[in-house]
Formats: sequence, C-alpha cells, structure tokens
Amino acid sequence: MMAGTAARTDGCCGRNPMGRVRTDEELLEFAGRLSGNVLRDRGDARLAESCRRLLVASAALLRDWFEEESYSPCGMVAVISMGLMRGKYDSDADFMSRSTPLDLLFRQIERGEKYARGEDGEWGWRKTRLRRNYDGARPAETGGMPWGTDVASAFYAAWRASAEPAVLEESIGACIGEVSGLGMRHAA
Repeated sequence: MMAGTAARTDGCCGRNPMGRVRTDEELLEFAGRLSGNVLRDRGDARLAESCRRLLVASAALLRDWFEEESYSPCGMVAVISMGLMRGKYDSDADFMSRSTPLDLLFRQIERGEKYARGEDGEWGWRKTRLRRNYDGARPAETGGMPWGTDVASAFYAAWRASAEPAVLEESIGACIGEVSGLGMRHAA
C-alpha cells in the first residue's frame, strides 16, 4: 500500500486489495502474482501468460477509465466476464470478427466510438464519451488512442493475439477464479 493511504473498501468484499495497486509497475506485479497461481495450479505457461495479459488489461481499464469505486475485485470480475459469449471461442473461424461486450468496450478506447442509439432512434457507431482519469484524454477527439499510448488497450490487443480461442476462453475463467478468490481472501 502507498505510504499514508488507507485501503479503500469494496461493497462486495470488504477491504479492497486493489487500493494497493496504483502504478503500472504494481499492476504488472499484481497480474504476475495471479497468473503465477494459474501456472502453478494448471502447469500451462501459455494459459498463464494469456491470463497475465487479460488481468493487466482489465485492471488498467478500471484504474484509468472508470470511477474509483469500480476499481475492485468485483469490478474486475464484471469486466472480465464481459469477455464471455456463447459460441465466441468455439472455433478459429471468424474469431476476430466476433465482438463481445468487452471487445466493444475496448473499441471505445481504440477507435473513439461506441455502438449506441442516436437522437434519430437509429443504432450506429457514435463518438464515445470516455475520458481517461489521469490526463483527461478523450479517444473520440482523436479517432482513438494512438497505439502504445494506453496500457489497457495495448494489453487487451496482446491478450486477443496471445493464443487460440480455446485458451482465451479458458483464460477468462481462470482470471475470474483468481480475482474472485482475491476478493474472498481480503473480505472483512
């Protein structure tokens, strides 16, 4: 924990262990510990690396783009769960063209747009209102964040490219299990 700060609480698990993970270095260490558990428990280095990338992407997304209350184990489970979609990971065919709610959330950062209903009642791609917490960057103003300027989207893209669909799906489940366990271990 950072000197002089108290750990925040999280309504779903009491004390919030995410309060101690603030810098990019701390975030990488956090994801490394949890993905290390996956490697130890399952013995699959590729799965563990896929988990590490998804954990970094999800934690950085919450830390950098959402309100502070969302940066918690419950928020992490909610975000990671958005990657689940029946049939999404069932084959390699058309994998990259399918979109989960999590894909669409990252598209707001990467392209500055979201799929929403307009004032005319028609659905389509509209400018996102997302604003990055620490510098006020708005992807909609630049047509998306330039590659490499956002930790969350860079790790998400790396996660998507890290393995075949079955490993990606397995990594979602493993990450949910690790983060859920983290929240339970830190419950008040």
